[in-house]
Amino acid sequence: MSATFPDDAAEILQKYLDESDGFLSEMGAEITELTREKTTLRLDYRRGVANSTERRSLHGGALATLVDSAGGLALRPHLDDPFRDGVATVSLNVDYLSSATDDVVAEAEVMRVGGTVGVSRVRIEEQNSKENVEVAVGRGTYRLFGSDKNDQD
Repeated sequence: MSATFPDDAAEILQKYLDESDGFLSEMGAEITELTREKTTLRLDYRRGVANSTERRSLHGGALATLVDSAGGLALRPHLDDPFRDGVATVSLNVDYLSSATDDVVAEAEVMRVGGTVGVSRVRIEEQNSKENVEVAVGRGTYRLFGSDKNDQD
């Protein structure tokens, strides 16, 4: 699989997410980088994605969503048609290492892309004024659906 991937792909997909009113958009996630080598999503800390406890921390589901979304987006540049081909999560693994009490950035890289399955590795760091703290790592396996195939479910 090889694709012509535009330099402004992050902006194109961010516009689509913002207009689709989907879950990632509702969370307020922002695609900050989308290349064949790396995909980066940013999530600012806010009440809607935080735990409902007195201790300030992002909800684990929000972090898992970042792992899932960044991992799937990382595969798009490797598809024949990055904007029309499909990516569906088959398996997702997230290890939580520390509480996230500030804005976070998820960086994803592709481990392997095959004909119908791709695997990505994701690392989430908290971005604060003191230091970047690794708060979660994950891996996703995704089913790849080509736009020229009849197997889109």
